[in-house]
Amino acid sequence: MQADDPAAAARFAQDHMGFYLVHVDKEGRHYLSAHGLDPYSLVYTRGQQGRVDHISYVVHDVDDLVAAAELLEQSHVAPDRLDQSPLWRHGPAVRFRNPSGQTIELTTGVNTPVPMGAAVSAPQSAPAPICFDHAVVRATDVRGGYEFASRIMGLKESARIVAPDGIPVLGFFRSHTLFHCYAVARSQYDGLHHAQFTLKNPQAI
Repeated sequence: MQADDPAAAARFAQDHMGFYLVHVDKEGRHYLSAHGLDPYSLVYTRGQQGRVDHISYVVHDVDDLVAAAELLEQSHVAPDRLDQSPLWRHGPAVRFRNPSGQTIELTTGVNTPVPMGAAVSAPQSAPAPICFDHAVVRATDVRGGYEFASRIMGLKESARIVAPDGIPVLGFFRSHTLFHCYAVARSQYDGLHHAQFTLKNPQAI
C-alpha cells in the first residue's frame, strides 16, 4: 500500500491491526508480518495515501511463473518480468495491470496444501491477522473486469451479485483453496475497494 508517511502507517498496523514490523529497506518501505508462514503480508511504501502499489499472488514455482508470463503475452497483455525483485526477501516476479489500473504481481513464495488459516495454530493475541486473503477492486467497466479475471488471470468465478436491473454488482473469483482471492465491484471510478486479511476463526473476529 502507498502512504504519505509509511512509518506512521506501519505504526498504526502494529498498534491496532496486529502486525509486526520486520524490516525497513533503504527506500523507506516498511514490511509487516502477520501470524502466518509468509515473511510479510503487508508493505507500506511512499506514495499517494491509500493507493495500492501492487497486489501479489503466489504461484508454485518459477516454471509456473514463466508459463504465466507466456500466457499473458499470448493474450496481448504485456507483462513486466522481474528476475530480481527490489523488494526484501522476494523471489522473481511477473507484473501486469488489470483494467482498473492496479498492478497485479505473481511471484514464488510459501505454498500450503490448505488455506494458510488452517495450516497454522491459533495466535494467542488479538487482533491477529494470519495472511492476506483477498482484494476487491472497483471497476467502471465491471463486465470487462470479470472477463479479465477469468480469461486473462485464469481465475474461476465463485459467485456473483446482480442488481434488480440485471447489471452485475460484484463478482468473486478463486484460484483453488479459497472461496475467492480476487473480486471486482461495480463503481463510478476505478480503484481499490478493500483488502482483506485472514483470521483464524470466529472467536478471533
